[in-house]
Amino acid sequence: MQTYLADQLAADGLPVLIIPGLSGSTIKNPATDRKLWINLFILGALKRYLGGIYDHGNKKVDGVITPVEIPEGIEGLTLAYCGDLITALSSSGVSAAGYDWRFAPQEAEFTKWVLRVQEEVQLLRNAYGNKKVVILGHSMGNPMTVKLLQSLPQWAEQNIAGYIAVVPPFGGSGMTLRAITSGITLFQGLEIGPSIFRNFPCIGFLFPYANTFGTREVACYDGKSFTADTLGEFLQILPKIADDEHHYEVFEHIVKPHRPHEIPEPPANIPVWLITSQYEQTAIGVAHVNGKWENIMEEDNPIKKGDGIVPYDSLHAYDGKWNFVEKIEIPDVDHGKIIHDLVFIEHVQRIIGQLARQHAKHAK
Repeated sequence: MQTYLADQLAADGLPVLIIPGLSGSTIKNPATDRKLWINLFILGALKRYLGGIYDHGNKKVDGVITPVEIPEGIEGLTLAYCGDLITALSSSGVSAAGYDWRFAPQEAEFTKWVLRVQEEVQLLRNAYGNKKVVILGHSMGNPMTVKLLQSLPQWAEQNIAGYIAVVPPFGGSGMTLRAITSGITLFQGLEIGPSIFRNFPCIGFLFPYANTFGTREVACYDGKSFTADTLGEFLQILPKIADDEHHYEVFEHIVKPHRPHEIPEPPANIPVWLITSQYEQTAIGVAHVNGKWENIMEEDNPIKKGDGIVPYDSLHAYDGKWNFVEKIEIPDVDHGKIIHDLVFIEHVQRIIGQLARQHAKHAK
């Protein structure tokens, strides 16, 4: 594994490990040895190229997942994800560790990913004066980061200087229900059909959670309403009404992960920052009306807007239990574009500088 090294070490910074969302895995086709960066923007082409992302019946993947390698991994992120952020942080060290989103997080792939994260952190520490590392999670990378920090508390305290959570779907997202029923339109007008999302077992971990959405309606079909508590019933009947050729087999891996969700304890002795955006009212669910799927929107509130993908209450689901060092809201930028936003990048640089000064003080 190679490590991306900046031309010079910045004395006032700390190395950063990015935990990206759905755009953060590399895959290698064993037939051609060609490696691709998994990105929702190219998933249709990727699925055709590989001949199918995941064979749920045989629990097999077409293609061999490989660790994110640097500089290739960083170049992949630069082209399709967060190049401006990487450029801004590169002088003090930056790497990435993307999860393979074709597997649900409770499977053995999570253990492999944890080992990759530990290896990347050690490489960064070796290359940059043994300084602790700052983890920056974006979107779906945040639930994975929380799971990582909870599973390795001692390692985290010894190696992680701080955690920056960027637009985290901590309480789930109603857009996931729209994604598996009729597909969604993402950034720049890109339309992605439901069959793509049904091939991601991890998506079930992002359905609306009851402790965030309460008794609000998150799904409706044939006049029957479903809350986050009864969402399992909706998922059970969905294959019958979705006109999907795989029917229940395709949905089984999505139904199983959905269960009551308890807010985890905050990571011990690791400072956490929350960065969200206020963009527009955002879907909390989906309803079948007059033969079409429509969004159920969050309540119209001028000071509590979601980011277009994750509703406000989900972004702030941990507010009552986690003592964030700082909660930062970036106005007028959506879930995907925030990672490119200059105001956001300036906040990240400021936070890292603050942590670096604390690190230097304790090192004396």
